[in-house]
Amino acid sequence: MVFGIDNQEVFRTTFSNSPCESTYCLYQSYPNTYFRQNVPKSGATQTNLPGLCLFGASNNYSTRYSISKIVEHSNPNARIYMNSDLIAENSPDPVCDESWSISKIEIAALTLN
Repeated sequence: MVFGIDNQEVFRTTFSNSPCESTYCLYQSYPNTYFRQNVPKSGATQTNLPGLCLFGASNNYSTRYSISKIVEHSNPNARIYMNSDLIAENSPDPVCDESWSISKIEIAALTLN
């Protein structure tokens, strides 16, 4: 996931819901910026959400995170963007394999004197 304002990248991270096995673990970056060094679901606020698609009937396959950033910005206008580089070419259903959503976005402007 990438978050930025205007042409400045503010935060880049990855998430993983994969279970860790003794021989394999798909690590995630969050709560840090990009480089996968944390076990899946690190820093999550809720981890027992039901899955989607193939895992739709199973709990613990979707995870909720809360991300809060304070960014200095002085222009009267701002272009805020959030996107991802998700490409699951090896998956039979790439949309379900690499899906995510955003909710409850809050933007506050603070004036410092």
